[in-house]
Amino acid sequence: DQIVNIAYNRDAVFQFFVHGEFDVNNRGIPSMQDNRRVKAMIGRWGGKITDTLTYRVDYLVLGEQPPLPVYMQEQHRDLHFQHSSAPMHLPPPHT
Repeated sequence: DQIVNIAYNRDAVFQFFVHGEFDVNNRGIPSMQDNRRVKAMIGRWGGKITDTLTYRVDYLVLGEQPPLPVYMQEQHRDLHFQHSSAPMHLPPPHT
């Protein structure tokens, strides 16, 4: 019996969009240098790196989530505070 996968094509070249910083060696410090290493590995294994994210991209490879800028952290905190289900405890009014 022969097993066939109609979706598999050994000659297909998959397109990858790689974004963000990576920590390939698990040092706890993501970097753009490791981003380049990830892209190089994909290229060595036959993938094609693309610089634009379009419908033709087969795989989206995302690095570490970058920290929010300070102003965004404040907005996020304020939004979370406004939508919190916990009752609000306000200080007593000044008299």
